[in-house]
Amino acid sequence: MLIRLVSFALAACVAFLAYAPTLRAQPETTWTSVAKIAVGNCEGGSIAYVTERPGVAHFRLSFPDGRQYAEFDVTLAVDGSGKAQFTATISGNVVNFEIVPGTGKRLLKTFGVTRRCDYTWTPK
Repeated sequence: MLIRLVSFALAACVAFLAYAPTLRAQPETTWTSVAKIAVGNCEGGSIAYVTERPGVAHFRLSFPDGRQYAEFDVTLAVDGSGKAQFTATISGNVVNFEIVPGTGKRLLKTFGVTRRCDYTWTPK
């Protein structure tokens, strides 16, 4: 009986080890998104450069002329959504950031805290 139990446990471990690399091997995806003003009298056209891995997305935000004004990570929930707050390096504006549920290219939203400029970001 003990030999049968040990054999079963060993087989389960081997099966898990064969499957585990596929869990970690989910590919990194990169994409961009362009800002369009939703509320406020602000310029649009900023670009978000996104690198997404399971559980986290890295964002780098730049003006259309290429000047970067924010870089941050967002921890993603199981459904792919996430929220963060950042301070724009050029203007000093505090901004709430949101990524909607899903995977890969999807809608982003920003809401100005210190200056009312709300944007929706459409993936390219």
